[in-house]
Amino acid sequence: MAQAFRDAISADWLAAATLVPVPPSKAKTDPLYDDRLVRMLRGIPAPRPLDIRELIVQLQSMDAAHDADVRPTPDDIAAGYHVDERLTQPAPSTIAIFDDVMTTGAHYVAARQVLAALFPQATIFGFFIARRVPETTDFSVFFDNLDDE
Repeated sequence: MAQAFRDAISADWLAAATLVPVPPSKAKTDPLYDDRLVRMLRGIPAPRPLDIRELIVQLQSMDAAHDADVRPTPDDIAAGYHVDERLTQPAPSTIAIFDDVMTTGAHYVAARQVLAALFPQATIFGFFIARRVPETTDFSVFFDNLDDE
């Protein structure tokens, strides 16, 4: 996945951007914490190290949005975020927010709100990575054999 991403994006653009993963719904101290997105970003091949920063962390574990009866709003999500102040310098001019799936976009919107308030001069982009590829569906089973007519 990291190589496919690298092949699709300019190396110069990647080298100039700060890559920020959307934090998962679980806090880092939670045994269910999932760091796959961070690992994928760190796996992007580049001639020199990329600026990957976990600027936003989840303070307390939350139910995953897709498991909730009522989906949280971007403001609800942002309220649970904390900025890791140790990682804010140097201030980025281009930020690429990475999320592993886009259902409603609420986590991206929340992350963007937090980062735009912190770095108002920065240009912010969103990248959405699909981690799951469903099985291929054979659609021919839904149609009569058209060659028989």
